Amino acid sequence: MSLLDPRGLDEKIILLLKDGDLNTGDLLAQIQKTDVATKQGFYAALRRLKAEDCVVMRGRTVALNTTWIQKMRNLIVGMERVYTDDTGATG
Repeated sequence: MSLLDPRGLDEKIILLLKDGDLNTGDLLAQIQKTDVATKQGFYAALRRLKAEDCVVMRGRTVALNTTWIQKMRNLIVGMERVYTDDTGATG
């Protein structure tokens, strides 16, 4: 997964939701502005993201799951601590 350079629909959906929740129709329209995406593929990606607890849906509104955001934050903070520590960092 590369949120910095999104390639798949899943990653593009997450990136579009970074600024707040969106209606599924608006989200699909934004994706279709730059990519060829079918409705079926879009909803399949949403189902995958929901199954992985990355997004939550309330009716037709999709938002990032705050629990997932916190887990990602903790992961990144941990990686930053390890890789920027002066005593054992490489790179």
